[in-house]
This record gives sequence, C-alpha cells and structure tokens, in this order.
Amino acid sequence: MIHGKSVLAIIPARGSSKGLPGKNIRPLKNKPLIAWSIELAQQCDYIDALVVSTDDPEIAQVATDFGAQPPFMRPTELATDTAGSREVLLHALAQLKQKFDVVVLLQPTTPLRTMATLKAAIELCVETDKTVISVSENSKPLAWMFYRKEQGIRFVVQDGATNLARRQAHEPVYYVDGNVYCWPTDELLNRAVLFDENTLTVVSGAHEAVDIDTIHDFHYCEFLIKE
Repeated sequence: MIHGKSVLAIIPARGSSKGLPGKNIRPLKNKPLIAWSIELAQQCDYIDALVVSTDDPEIAQVATDFGAQPPFMRPTELATDTAGSREVLLHALAQLKQKFDVVVLLQPTTPLRTMATLKAAIELCVETDKTVISVSENSKPLAWMFYRKEQGIRFVVQDGATNLARRQAHEPVYYVDGNVYCWPTDELLNRAVLFDENTLTVVSGAHEAVDIDTIHDFHYCEFLIKE
C-alpha cells in the first residue's frame, strides 16, 4: 500500500509462444523466467496482492512453487496471439472479490526491471492519479529512420533527408519498453486503450529494457546478467 492506496500486480503468462516455446518458464540463470517478476513483486512493499494470469497448468505450478498460486485459470479465448492485454487485465479484475486502487502490469518477458523503476512508476501513478508507463531512450534519432521502398526510401519524419545532424543534436526519442504499466483502476476500467498521449512516463535504467521474444533475446539477457 502507498499513501492509503491499495496496489494489485498482475503477471500475464500464457502457455503458447511461437517465437520461443515455453519461454515463461524457461530457466534464466537459476530460476524460471516468470519467477524474476514474481519475486520482484513480492519484495515490493507498495504491492498488496499479486495475481498470475495463465491458461497453462505448468506455468500455474511454477508460479505456485514461487508463492504466487493463480486464483483462477485464464480462458482459452484470452490466451491467443490476438488476445489483448487490456482484456486479460479486465478478466483478472473481474475474478477478484477485493477491489484495488491501482493496477500494475508486469510482463514476465522483461525480467531485468529494477525495484527503482517499479516503485517510481507506482509513486507517480498514485501522486498524479494518471496512467504511467516505463520507457527507454532509443539509441538512434527518429530523423535517421526510414521505410524501405521498391524505388528507394521514405523517411519517417518529413525533414529526415535534410536533418541528418549528429545524434547529440537531436531531441531524444523514447519507446515503450514493457517493464512497467501502472493505472488507477477506474481509469483502466473506463479507457479503451492501455495508454495515450496523456500518459506519464518513467525512464528505465540502462540495460533494464530487455523484452524476450526470441532465443537471441534470451541469450542476450543471460549475457547481461552474467556481466
């Protein structure tokens, strides 16, 4: 709890994964991937309750082994490639008898998030009563980016072709890194999208933003942990 507000953390972990089968329980260093997020949530004194939402009995057992037994199983229709995160979150909220003031989404595929980033997002959400997401700075300016076309290229920004100054001269560009999403519960229930242009942000620390989708991502994450 923080400033009298109750906080629920939800970790969504479906069984099927085309990019890396079984990734949510694949061993990372000395424990399953999902355990990294479970343990961080358990150690955060702002978080009052933790729910793992899964359709997979094996994931449910691993979560239980790490002290986060799922209170329900996610229905099959919410465990497909096209199922949206918002629908998964709303389903989880509907299954719980207790009401919470704040909802935090922790994806198991971003295991290197720190307690500092998690707490910063929750604090900002509670202080402002607004949606907060974590972001990371992109290594290249937007002006340097373009789409490949059959007859050449098309810059993402209109003046890209004439605005190829050195990187330090450009305003930093950020992307959603997936580490933390945080909402006032009422806002999550009443909005149609997870975040919009009014969303506030916290910047993740260096090397936190590793989102595991492929075996290459997994090996890179192992390398960062080792180093």
